[in-house]
Amino acid sequence: MKGLNGYIYLETHADQPGQVRVLTQDEEPSQSQPGDNVQIRYIANFKNAHIAYMHVHNNLKKKLVDINTRFYTASIAEAVAAIECEDLAHERVWLDPSLPEDEVNEIDEHTLAFKKGHKRVDRAYLLVGGTGLLFLLFIVLGGVWNA
Repeated sequence: MKGLNGYIYLETHADQPGQVRVLTQDEEPSQSQPGDNVQIRYIANFKNAHIAYMHVHNNLKKKLVDINTRFYTASIAEAVAAIECEDLAHERVWLDPSLPEDEVNEIDEHTLAFKKGHKRVDRAYLLVGGTGLLFLLFIVLGGVWNA
């Protein structure tokens, strides 16, 4: 089925300092881009790149600069972490070897922060759902006792 298996990759542009562009495509992108303005910094393969992109966007949505160009005000480490923190089947294909070591080390820190945020949201949903079930049980059992 066309459009499912694909790649998410990160670009930086010399004329957009401090921003990362998150893109998807069906074929593996070339690690080298023509010209000095654009550099690919990371490539990952996903079973469904479009669904994965929605998760990445959800992680970075507060840093969105332009939805049409898919630029986000995020470091490369933070953008990689936004991709890799999801529990979606994927494989890191390539990470730019010219990235500074401290930035590569930050990927794990950002990944952990994203996963902690996901756990907080999950717990909140469980709490609201559990409270709702208890309330429903109270209503049902209260109705039986009053009948």
